[in-house]
Amino acid sequence: MENPFKNNLESKIEALYSIFKRYRLYSAFHDRCSPLGERQDLAKRLAGTPLRATSATDVAVYSFKALTTMGDGKDYKHFLPRMFELVSTSPEWYCHMTLLPKKLNELGWLEWPRVEIEAIKEFIDAQWDYILNVYPWHSSATAFLLEVSVEFGVLQKHLAKWENCKNEASLLHFIEALKHEYGGLEEFDNWLLNESNKKRLEHSYQRHETSELSVTILEALELFEHRTYSK
Repeated sequence: MENPFKNNLESKIEALYSIFKRYRLYSAFHDRCSPLGERQDLAKRLAGTPLRATSATDVAVYSFKALTTMGDGKDYKHFLPRMFELVSTSPEWYCHMTLLPKKLNELGWLEWPRVEIEAIKEFIDAQWDYILNVYPWHSSATAFLLEVSVEFGVLQKHLAKWENCKNEASLLHFIEALKHEYGGLEEFDNWLLNESNKKRLEHSYQRHETSELSVTILEALELFEHRTYSK
């Protein structure tokens, strides 16, 4: 069966490649990289590989060193579509998700051409829509929310989508979120334990009372009560 959320996400990735394709690596990328370590070897390998075929590992190393010891802002724009694609498709990119908004903020991305800004925003929203409709995802919904949605300033928008999404995948993501503490982000903690989410768990339990999922939901309700009284 076709997944419209996956199709939409893939279309946003294609849009990023199309919009940012004018930022080609200009000559001697390795000369704009520090000679320390293996940065110049990595630069030559990246420059010699079609962008879509660059490895998750190589791009991850580049993303960490970009703008400091590897290349400049135009180079970063060249690799940007691939980095967003890897957020979407590669489990190895879990720990690199938060680097993207930080680097983009360094580059003042909100002052870029509007078509580039909108392509990035549309990808972030499409990725969140996809996450809410698939379980499990290769990272966690909450990790994406706190490391990407917060940094891009769309936390409330994405929380509202989560609250209004009534499918089983989004429910399971919510139950997973209840099981962990996330560093005391008050805005998220308050949302997690709001009355609307409690009612959602109760209604979900009634709807799944005769299925195996009922046990998981009942445990989540007990955890919800415990966390509420522990605040």
